[in-house]
Amino acid sequence: LVQGNRSVNSYQRTAAPSVKKRLSEESKLIGQTKEGVKAWVFNGLHPNLGASLQRTIKSDSIGVITADTCSVGQLFLINDLMREFATIKYFLTWDKESKQKFVLELYGQDSESLTKVVKSLFQKLTQKSHKATHVYKSLSPSPWLTKQLELQSPVNGVAVLAGIDYYTSILLLDRFLKKSGETKFSYMIEKSYLLLHGNYELVSQISEELQKEVDR
Repeated sequence: LVQGNRSVNSYQRTAAPSVKKRLSEESKLIGQTKEGVKAWVFNGLHPNLGASLQRTIKSDSIGVITADTCSVGQLFLINDLMREFATIKYFLTWDKESKQKFVLELYGQDSESLTKVVKSLFQKLTQKSHKATHVYKSLSPSPWLTKQLELQSPVNGVAVLAGIDYYTSILLLDRFLKKSGETKFSYMIEKSYLLLHGNYELVSQISEELQKEVDR
C-alpha cells in the first residue's frame, strides 16, 4: 500500500489515491463449492494477522486455496503452476491418504497477477471435482512432482488414472497385461489412483486406454 504525506480527512467526498488503492485491493473470497473447495485472496494483509498464515513471508498479496480432501490431481495442477510462475512462493499441506485437508498458500507481490492465478487454479480444481475419473500426465516431471509421487528416481513420463479404487486398478492392469503383453512400464497401485511411469508416450497411451475401459 502506498502511504501519502498528507492526512486523509474521512469526511472528504473524494478519497485520496492511497485510500482508493487500499479499497481496490480489498481482500476477498474468490469462490467456494459444495464439494468443499474454497479460494481467497488477501491483499495488504494487516500485520497483526501475518502469524495466522503458514509462512512468514513479506508479501503484498497472498492467495489461499483449500479443499476438504486431498487428491493426486492437485499435485499435477500445482506442478504446472510452479513451472509457469517460478517466482511465486508457496506453502502446501497435502496427504496421500487424505487424512487432512488440502491447503495451498501462494505469496506474490503483484495482486492482479496472483488473483488471476488463484482464479485459474480454483476453476481447474472445480472442473476436475465434477468428473468421476480423469487422467493426469507429465512429460519429464519435475523433481518436486517426482518426490511427491514417491518415485525413487527421475522418469521420462508419468500418467495417473485418478478416481479408481485399489482393486479396480488391479482389475484394469490384469486385463491390460493379459491382452497386450506390454511390460515396458512400471506402475504403483494406490488407494484412489493408479500411477504409471516410464516412457511418456507409452504410459500416456496406456492411461487413455484404461480410462476408456473404466468409462464403458
